[in-house]
Amino acid sequence: MVSPEFGSSFDGDPIIDFSNVNLGERKAIEMTIRNDSDSIGSSSALTDLTLKGFSFVGEGADLFSLTGFTIDTVLGELESITFDINFNALMAGAFDVNLSFITDQFALPGENGEAFSFALLANVNETSDSVSSPAMAGLFLSSFAVFYGLRRRQARLAKVNE
Repeated sequence: MVSPEFGSSFDGDPIIDFSNVNLGERKAIEMTIRNDSDSIGSSSALTDLTLKGFSFVGEGADLFSLTGFTIDTVLGELESITFDINFNALMAGAFDVNLSFITDQFALPGENGEAFSFALLANVNETSDSVSSPAMAGLFLSSFAVFYGLRRRQARLAKVNE
């Protein structure tokens, strides 16, 4: 069959996991959408893939955005577009949002065709994943003890050498 063929950098894995993000941070994941059609010599009217739109659906959908994606982008055979999926961690919690791309694949001219969906997962921590305050205090105290011990030793050596 001669038609456009949707492909992406996440082929075979419809889950895009932002993993753990600290409250107030922004994280971006790069995505590429391709037209994998290779019906060389066929009419571009039959093989071009039009990316007609996208949508985010689910609780927290407003925390996600796209950068570098243009609605109505037409990809010729074997062409691609790369853009960022952004997540802004403005509130704590676990988020599972659906991102769908509407195309003209298998559509009559001028109509919407197949949509291709991805699950976007993100977990926002209320506090930083960095070294905790008690651990940092312990590190400071142990460093101070070593420094103090060295200073006492230097003072004793200085008295011995007098």
